[in-house]
Amino acid sequence: MSESLKKKINSRIHQLNILLQEKKNIYDAIHLLETALREGNKIILFGNGGSAMQSSHMAAELMNEFYIDRDGLPAI
Repeated sequence: MSESLKKKINSRIHQLNILLQEKKNIYDAIHLLETALREGNKIILFGNGGSAMQSSHMAAELMNEFYIDRDGLPAI
């Protein structure tokens, strides 16, 4: 296995370990989004440069069906 591939794999493992350590924060954020939507609010996403493109993509995924057959969620 090349050193480049090993570095990429180790980087992904490191990122996943960080997510596992921070999962409470992720669950808290999901809970906030869920509560906001249940109360009739809209999710507003924004960014600058590449982040703006990711925000736009995320809003489109919320507004439309993605992998699950469901009604769209209010997002911009």
